[in-house]
Amino acid sequence: MRLLTDENVAASVIRSLKNEGHNVFDIKGAGWRSAPDTKLVRYAIRTRRVIITHDKDFLRLAGVAVVVLRFARQNPALVAPALIHFLDSPQGKKIKQNVRVILAEHYIEIYRGV
Repeated sequence: MRLLTDENVAASVIRSLKNEGHNVFDIKGAGWRSAPDTKLVRYAIRTRRVIITHDKDFLRLAGVAVVVLRFARQNPALVAPALIHFLDSPQGKKIKQNVRVILAEHYIEIYRGV
């Protein structure tokens, strides 16, 4: 899957995604730290990427697919396997433009067409 990871996503989570074969554009690695959310959204839409972030502000931005990680403990050792499991699931593979996902330890919320 084509992903864009926000600056708040741990490097070890990004490595895990890449190791599982996901095409990841890491904004930290690209030198885009502190880039406005609108720049990330425009790039994600143009390149058909799903934004992965811990920032729930992305839930209100239109036209882009977003997975917001809302774990009580933001431990990468917990986040990475759960995120990979979700992305590789039938639900995760259906993520398209204008889909919002909240992924947490014990639940997944999916909003389509918002």
